[in-house]
Amino acid sequence: MTHPDFLQSGKERTTRIAACQEWLALARSSSTNQSVSEQQSMRGLFPNEIDALQQQSCSCEDWNHVRLVTSAATINESHAISLSHAIKETRFAATVILVLGDEEDDSAEISTCILKKLPPGLHSNLLISNSIIDLRAKVYRNTSICNTYIGPFATIINCGTIDWSSNDHLGLMTITVGAERGGGRPITVHPEVDMPDVVQQMKASALHTTTHPSGMIHMNIVDKHALVRDTPTLQSIYLHPHASIQGATSISNAILLPQAKIASGSTVHNVMLQWNASIVDHSSVTDTLLMEEAQAGPHSLVVSTILGPDVHVSAGEVHASIVGPNTNAHHQSLLIGCLWPLGRGNVGYGANVGSNHTGRLPDQECTAGEGVFWGLSTAIKFPVDLSSAPYTLVAAGTTLSPQRVTMPFSLIVASGEGNDILPGWLLRSSPYTLARNEAKYATRRKAQRHWDYTGWKILRAETLSLCWHARQALLSPASSGSIYSETEIPGLGANRLSEKGRLAGVEAYTNCIQMFALRGLWRFLVDSGLRRNGTNLWELELASSIMPPELVNTSNVEWPPCPWETTVDDWTIQRFFLQTEFPLDDLISENEWLENHLRTLIQLEQDYAHRVYQSKRRDDQRGVQIVPGYKQAHDRAEDDAAIADVKAYAIQVEEAILRWLNDTTDCE
Repeated sequence: MTHPDFLQSGKERTTRIAACQEWLALARSSSTNQSVSEQQSMRGLFPNEIDALQQQSCSCEDWNHVRLVTSAATINESHAISLSHAIKETRFAATVILVLGDEEDDSAEISTCILKKLPPGLHSNLLISNSIIDLRAKVYRNTSICNTYIGPFATIINCGTIDWSSNDHLGLMTITVGAERGGGRPITVHPEVDMPDVVQQMKASALHTTTHPSGMIHMNIVDKHALVRDTPTLQSIYLHPHASIQGATSISNAILLPQAKIASGSTVHNVMLQWNASIVDHSSVTDTLLMEEAQAGPHSLVVSTILGPDVHVSAGEVHASIVGPNTNAHHQSLLIGCLWPLGRGNVGYGANVGSNHTGRLPDQECTAGEGVFWGLSTAIKFPVDLSSAPYTLVAAGTTLSPQRVTMPFSLIVASGEGNDILPGWLLRSSPYTLARNEAKYATRRKAQRHWDYTGWKILRAETLSLCWHARQALLSPASSGSIYSETEIPGLGANRLSEKGRLAGVEAYTNCIQMFALRGLWRFLVDSGLRRNGTNLWELELASSIMPPELVNTSNVEWPPCPWETTVDDWTIQRFFLQTEFPLDDLISENEWLENHLRTLIQLEQDYAHRVYQSKRRDDQRGVQIVPGYKQAHDRAEDDAAIADVKAYAIQVEEAILRWLNDTTDCE
């Protein structure tokens, strides 16, 4: 469901543009008094008002082109005193509309105390032309302001040229991702787009075309409480209320939604920033959309890219990519042609995810699954597909040749004879990573307007379906041996798998599938209010045959479904797993079946909590043996919040199940 702020934002922008165009048309059509709204009227300046402005060192080629908007009740009164206080040492040209308002400043939010103390009005500006300016704004020491609307309580100070190019039509942008040459995937975006819309276009077989929507922008807008300062060149900008541009080098073709920011020596061309998005600290960003709470900088180079909500990139380069929610690239690294719509991953220092050049054209691309971790100094040679291998870790120093991997939660590591893959490694050997990530995504998810689709769980129908397909492949290799390749086990990519690794992968996926299934069973019992005695679960929910989880067919080269696209709920997949993992035996009753497998869930939860603890404790033990003072400088596994949460959940499940089995209290 689209957040109402998306619709409201676009509506406000369309309304503001239409009003500005209407006012300018009225100002150019006649010098007589004209009504511009129910409360306001427009007229030319009275002679004494012109005299008052000239006494303040103001000038104009033709004062007949300067128009004044006041309340309808005072339209015939002289405002010479107010104008002389508000406007000093400013030159006007062409059509200029000055707005006198009586509304008090309802915002205490101004960036610095110095700016807050400045009186409103126009002061020491070399030229203002073809513009609408509310005199409650603060407009100081600017070289040239043309074709611009400046709203009440906005601030523009110490800037060079602010102008509009007749060739610019802000409001719609096409960003080509994937192959940089010889193809590409054009994505048409507007300022209020979300990731589901981007993904829909990315997956479309035909090119997406969109005509220019109504409300296209044809003049600069610096709206209420917006701030622009210390920037030499600005062209074709739209700042929604409370957006800011501070100390940038050059800005052109930019739309900033509320609280968005461009600052500190950044150079920006053809960008859209949603709420609280920012480009900072000497970054260069071109042809890019930053969704809510996304940040580029410091020292980022971003070109032809869509940064999803809560994405942070800094110090490195990103080209022709889609980077999904909660992804971090905090170090010097490279992403080129990376289609990563579900994000939630990390890019390590020196990672080169960008070998898209075949020696002929840079026409290759990479697809990445949710939570993929590109380790230090990895080299990824395109094409590579990890879209069906979520939460896979490519270890430091590993080089991936072109390949497709469909083993989720895996570790790919360089070895003496190529790369080895350990399917399900995160589930078995590093579950702390997943527990910490689950907590991290919940606490770092700041983009409120994308909240409805970014909060999916790691273990859910789609990821468990991928685990099931991966286990099926591991269970039935084409031939037996000590070492397996893609030929024997589809989904391994260009990596080797040992027999020990195969068995470990089967165990990891099986434990995860069974825990997921039994969690669903327990949740069903709790939500249904069913009691142990008299419960006929098989007749209620498990008697009917359920097809295998075909959320994605990993044998085909296709995108797995995104969480917001899935029509199959967790319980449907969990029912299938219950039937296949824990079939009802004629030798036991349903009550015995329930008790046995609820106790199995207790064991699985305890085992999971223990492995989460152990995977962090291994780091503690190794650190103490290597680094002096390690114990005093690092939090212990015993004190880790993520570990404590997993342990508490295991205890809670055990206590609740035992109560249910004893039938003494309602399960909660």
